[in-house]
Amino acid sequence: MAKVLIGLDPGFANSGMVVGIPHKHGFDVLDCRHFDTDNTAQKKQKLYVAEADMQRVIEMVEAVDDFITRCRARWNFGGLIVELPTAGAKSARAGRALALTTGWVGALVKLKSLPVEYVTPSSVKQIVTGTNKATKEQIMAYVELNYPGFSWPAQVGQFEHIADAVVAIEAARNTNLYKLAMEK
Repeated sequence: MAKVLIGLDPGFANSGMVVGIPHKHGFDVLDCRHFDTDNTAQKKQKLYVAEADMQRVIEMVEAVDDFITRCRARWNFGGLIVELPTAGAKSARAGRALALTTGWVGALVKLKSLPVEYVTPSSVKQIVTGTNKATKEQIMAYVELNYPGFSWPAQVGQFEHIADAVVAIEAARNTNLYKLAMEK
């Protein structure tokens, strides 16, 4: 039986994940999740920004790790496909969130010894439009069209991150991890 791959669109505030079984014509979606962190603790508890950020990172890592652990217990796990955020943050705060996200992903992969492949946002967009440019709406429409049998979240804020995770797995189709996961 093929191994499952988990697609991850990581973020500081929102992350999307999808579980799929790859085959030569794509993959079948088994499950998906959206995780978000709450930034109101800083205001309520009068925390320093750095302390509040670390609480949010811990919250995200725990949620993602729990989902991966449950998937590994349920299915034959083949690896993780991550749409790794790239440079291009438009503010210092956005740059900080990008760095924190990259850090928590790297730490989780290393500490849990997860087989991983990284794809870029550009490679995800190329799957959808054939160019390096695609809107969130185009990516979501692509996923709905190409994976019609799955019940996607109705809330756009959740679905956009899950859709990125779906297409991240597609963007990794030519990687060794994807090919190994298809072996029986």
